[in-house]
Amino acid sequence: MMFSRPSTLLASACLLAVCHAGVISRSGDVGLSSTNATLLARVQLPNPVVPAQPKTTNLFTLGDDSSADWSCVSKESTFDSWLEEVAKLQTAAATAFGTWQTDGGSRLLLTAWLGIKFDKSAGTVDSSSTAAFSAVQGRLAGISQFLNGGGVASPLTNQPPWLLCGDSWGSLTPWNEPVKDHDGDFIPVGDNFLTVAQAFPAPYAASQSTSPGLQTYWVDILDAYLWDSLQLCQNTKRYAATSKRPYTSPNPQVKATGFDRFPFFCDRAFSPTTQSPPSVLHSMSSLANAVSSGTYPAQPFPQKGLDQWVPLSGTLYHELVHITDSAQTSGDPYYNLVAASKASVNSDQATRLSVTNNAESYVFFAMAAYMYQNPPSGTPAVLWLSGGYPLIATDAIAKYT
Repeated sequence: MMFSRPSTLLASACLLAVCHAGVISRSGDVGLSSTNATLLARVQLPNPVVPAQPKTTNLFTLGDDSSADWSCVSKESTFDSWLEEVAKLQTAAATAFGTWQTDGGSRLLLTAWLGIKFDKSAGTVDSSSTAAFSAVQGRLAGISQFLNGGGVASPLTNQPPWLLCGDSWGSLTPWNEPVKDHDGDFIPVGDNFLTVAQAFPAPYAASQSTSPGLQTYWVDILDAYLWDSLQLCQNTKRYAATSKRPYTSPNPQVKATGFDRFPFFCDRAFSPTTQSPPSVLHSMSSLANAVSSGTYPAQPFPQKGLDQWVPLSGTLYHELVHITDSAQTSGDPYYNLVAASKASVNSDQATRLSVTNNAESYVFFAMAAYMYQNPPSGTPAVLWLSGGYPLIATDAIAKYT
């Protein structure tokens, strides 16, 4: 994840606007209709509640070399605290997803951030949104499975995904450099050696057709090649990113090591406001601070979009969408808060469905759900239904459901 141009093969999210029209089309909190019985089993997630304090070392591989520049061992306590917050965000998201039948606020959030429309007259998920509903359920179930210690779907290895910090783990490798075989040796081709470009024709072709072009990196700890168009953490605007699964060369002599998708975190993820240029996105010090009596939005609402309430741990939640996506269908088409909001309520069904593949949309949904469900004592709960300012939840529910 980052808040600029996305990477092409490495999954690498703002402006304010108010756009409440067409947010939802359902009235009352009716139960599941008899014609919608087939959706009943799909409402519940396999693991709707995740551990209160999942541990970094139980979910990720940190490696034995704590002195390595890429090691996250020194930040283990930071990731532990982030995972505790991620568990709360995930529980809030799963709760909102599971209570759409009985809670108007949950329906509003599902429409506003994940493109799911509801049929007002039938009291069901709208027929145009059944695919989106199923996609969201699958994404949330995958995250819950991972946080419960169940790993990723269809794993390629028997160890948890790597967790890396910085980018010293990757060595830039020119396209014309000889590629390594299974034993780390070069592969003769006539009087020369097989090059990286020849061994990996698809990434090479992509590097010639995109701007900036893909670059190749050799990763010693994986014995594998990876590609990125954003120079890993050398792009100082990047917060974090998640790798793709390994690409297999059509040449069987080329080394191919299996590994599951893994995240790496750049300096900006830990202190976005102190980096150059500074950013207020994903910069709230903690999830608890976001819902504290001194910070939680109250009328007159501060001129801050939802993305400015997202805590540092939101970056890890974003990457979990990618890490748990073994099918590699997730992406980052809508980094921008307003773009994600507008896509969710777009009149085009395909555009709304595309939101279910947008990692940052799950961050917005989970954050909005958490703030809706956890207002400070004596403060009215709020609902964010666009990229702009929140609404008093009771007012929004009365108006739009």
